[in-house]
Amino acid sequence: MRTLIIALAFLGLNVCVAQSGEHPAQLLYQFSEKKLDKMRSDNPDQYAYELFFVEHSFFVSEINPAKSMSFDGEITIKNLNEINIYKLSKYRDSVRTQYYKIKGTNQMICIRSEAEVAKIHEMYKKNQIKK
Repeated sequence: MRTLIIALAFLGLNVCVAQSGEHPAQLLYQFSEKKLDKMRSDNPDQYAYELFFVEHSFFVSEINPAKSMSFDGEITIKNLNEINIYKLSKYRDSVRTQYYKIKGTNQMICIRSEAEVAKIHEMYKKNQIKK
């Protein structure tokens, strides 16, 4: 009985910590901590979408010199490991995916349109449900 009580107390503590945990820096750039807390508790699907969005709304890849490609422009990114899509919002389009050469590198960033991110998210959710 004592073990059960300790286990339940530990579980309750974990739930509290998980609910009051920190939010990703990308989200805190766009939303206040209070708004994110409220979103996570009142609208967990929207919160999950925002988490998905910051991870899947762009990708970086090498430019293939053998492949002819036109770019929407050139962009400066200081740290390729810490890209925040919200800081690149002026480069985003709601309908058309855009490609930018990353200045000073042989890489490009593909910034997916809002429509494409939503489509990928729907496919992801369907695959998660099937698992």
